[in-house]
Amino acid sequence: MPMIFFDIALDLGHPFPGCVYLACAIMNDATLVTDDRKFLEKAVVNGHKSRMVLLADCRPRERRDEIEG
Repeated sequence: MPMIFFDIALDLGHPFPGCVYLACAIMNDATLVTDDRKFLEKAVVNGHKSRMVLLADCRPRERRDEIEG
């Protein structure tokens, strides 16, 4: 497993734990949802815009029973 966690932490100047989650999102072609706006801004500046989204920008899914009506 590549140890990109450390590289991301150094590049972003962000604490290691958050960078582990970002690295996992990158390695799994996934999106990380965060409530940490500063972390998101650092990630965007460093080319990870497509890997993160701010929690406040997420919309909840409709409940199944409301859809089926």
